[in-house]
Amino acid sequence: MSFLAIIPYYIAWHYSSGLKDYFTIWTNLIWFVWNLFSVKALLRTFFQPFKRLKEKYHGGLDVEDFLSALVVTTIMRLLGMIVRTVMIVIGVTVTLLFIIGGFVGVLIWIILPWALLFTIGASLIKMLP
Repeated sequence: MSFLAIIPYYIAWHYSSGLKDYFTIWTNLIWFVWNLFSVKALLRTFFQPFKRLKEKYHGGLDVEDFLSALVVTTIMRLLGMIVRTVMIVIGVTVTLLFIIGGFVGVLIWIILPWALLFTIGASLIKMLP
């Protein structure tokens, strides 16, 4: 079987199931990155204390105990919000980079066979005397 006889089958695969598989892999990668950074869970637990560390207030009229619990819990919540904000920003940024990279990849996927044929044709023309 000649090499040239494979080209129509390759083109048919490239623009049908190859493109469909590309989109499947691309959406799986986006899902993976989104869940790797747990953006949904981080948003859901945004106001929780960092690593659930907090000071327990035992009640009563002990002002020192009350203020100690208030300050420690507030600091842990603020620290948790800062850490979660950084992770959310990183997760959203990486997800957007994968989305943009996927669009660039689709364009390359669509253009690549024609660029190859153009390159082969241009090199054959250069070889002619």
